[in-house]
Amino acid sequence: MNFVVGSKGNADMRMGEIVGQNSWKFTGDNPRTKVYEHWELIESIRKGEPMNQADIGAYSSLTAIMGREAAYTGKDITWDEMLNSDLDLFPKNVEFGPAPKRPVPIPGQPRPR
Repeated sequence: MNFVVGSKGNADMRMGEIVGQNSWKFTGDNPRTKVYEHWELIESIRKGEPMNQADIGAYSSLTAIMGREAAYTGKDITWDEMLNSDLDLFPKNVEFGPAPKRPVPIPGQPRPR
């Protein structure tokens, strides 16, 4: 997804543009970040210096988990709280078959354990 909608405007990352209260437009050579990202990766491999962006993926995943937890609990969640959380959503038994049914989270109410 390359489009974000906010209370003060919209951002279209594909076009390198923000429309709204603080409008902005990319004026460089290539607003297509995915193309540049792939170019960087290929160049790093050609130079024999492959990129390792595992940390970016981990931070991105934790950010998404924080957003989900904030929505489910109705509370502000800090980075440190999430890193030190004992939250474990992994199924107790991993087996083929129907996925286990989980209760629907309700903001402001504790998560059933």
